[in-house]
Amino acid sequence: MASDVPSGLTFRVLLPFSLIAGSTKYLLRIICSTSALFLLLQVVSQMAFHFMPPDGAVWEVILGDLGILRFSQVDSSNIVRLLGPDIGMLVVSLIVIKLSQKLVTSLVPESPLPSHRKEMEEEIEEERETVSETPCYLRPDDKIGL
Repeated sequence: MASDVPSGLTFRVLLPFSLIAGSTKYLLRIICSTSALFLLLQVVSQMAFHFMPPDGAVWEVILGDLGILRFSQVDSSNIVRLLGPDIGMLVVSLIVIKLSQKLVTSLVPESPLPSHRKEMEEEIEEERETVSETPCYLRPDDKIGL
């Protein structure tokens, strides 16, 4: 297929960079961003093709070899064949990213408070008790200046 060439070259270039980080999250983001980039490239090229007459220039043949064709000159099954993989990759990668975020956040248990925080909370609680036990010498009609 003609669209295999740019996607194959892109993933051969981007895959080593994504493996360096060591996280699947980055690989999913790269897959999502490249599929969105290819869709954007198709949209921009179709807008450019709309305003240019079909003349069979060399650049048009080269773009056709890379999978960027005039949609006005191909039938609907070829349009689906060209756009389907990019749309599918975009949708599936977005779904996987969202599901993995939900799964990771639901698996993280509530961590207990650190010991110094527990001590601070105990001190605050003791201060509250001592403040509530301290008698109040204010009368109800006294004004407090702030």
